[in-house]
Amino acid sequence: MGEAPETGHSPPLDWPGRLWLDGRTPVQVGDYAGQAEAGRGPMSKAEIPVFHNPAMTGSRTRSVLLLDQCLREDWLTKPGAKIRVLDGLAASAIRSRRWLSEIPTEYAERLRVTAIDADATALAWARANHQSHPPGLSDEVDAEFPMHERGLRILQGDLRARVLEAGWQWVDLDPFGPPTPFLDTVLQGLARVAVVDVTATDTAALCGAAADSARRRYGTMAVVDDLRHDTAMRVLLGHVASVAARHDRAIEPLMAIFDDHHVRVSIIARKSKQEASSFAENIGWRIHNPSNDEVAIGVARGLHPAGESDEPQLSVLIPWDTAPGGSFTGRISGPLWTGPLGKPEVYAKMTAERAVELCALDDKRDGDLVKRL
Repeated sequence: MGEAPETGHSPPLDWPGRLWLDGRTPVQVGDYAGQAEAGRGPMSKAEIPVFHNPAMTGSRTRSVLLLDQCLREDWLTKPGAKIRVLDGLAASAIRSRRWLSEIPTEYAERLRVTAIDADATALAWARANHQSHPPGLSDEVDAEFPMHERGLRILQGDLRARVLEAGWQWVDLDPFGPPTPFLDTVLQGLARVAVVDVTATDTAALCGAAADSARRRYGTMAVVDDLRHDTAMRVLLGHVASVAARHDRAIEPLMAIFDDHHVRVSIIARKSKQEASSFAENIGWRIHNPSNDEVAIGVARGLHPAGESDEPQLSVLIPWDTAPGGSFTGRISGPLWTGPLGKPEVYAKMTAERAVELCALDDKRDGDLVKRL
């Protein structure tokens, strides 16, 4: 079991709870019924003071792999430079702690992570866990980031206010529900080039099953069919691109995934009025059971593979400036993103072997932890 923090804040009331692993990072969680049990789908937050959702473990693993790739390939900075990372709506900060603990030390030492949440109890658990199970990073005070302890600073507050305090180079936005209340300010608080991970659990709206919510939150409509998961990712990306363009930012998708109960998109955003003005080039419509003429439009604009012209097609993507004809109801999804959903070179490195290498326990590397389990 974890020991109480040595200095600073008092441990939370129910500390230490019980020991759990997320990836290979130890985390103490409250000993409540249903808390941190293996399972799928969103768990209820009711009557659980600090929410730890094991259904998101895979998402957190992918974020470790993605940030590791960014650091290795210097997407955002000059080689060796520090990166300002914001874990928005961090809860118990397990994602932050996994970044610092599971990314190899030579790269993790460059991270300056700020975890923000409004819940004081959740942050008490975050601090206690960070002090009791610290990452293997230097404990020297960084003069440039004096409030960070072994790479992590934990703050209480409203994300929408705090995000504007610095030019963040990496932001993770993982709300319980839609990201729409936070997205505008998050995109304003970025450095000139930054990565943003956006999670949405309102999949019914994104897939079109909750039509009113889709119109209200995303200004879109969607047909619920066999392509609904692809449509959901494109609706979210289209919304992110639209909001980013309002702030003179253009996006490029790195990765998009529909995973059981949530949609998650990872994008790189660049400050550029010229590129932002062209965002509509990647916005359009999905037509279900299209006519041959509509398929021809998609093929001509490079949005649909060429094939036998007389073969019926399930759907076709067409550009924004080609308004669909006829009734929209039950036939049209959009507006949505029509461009690539990610970069092949990013997907190629999201392998099970890499996940095991970084995120699974190893007897030699993690021997002390293995003995405690």
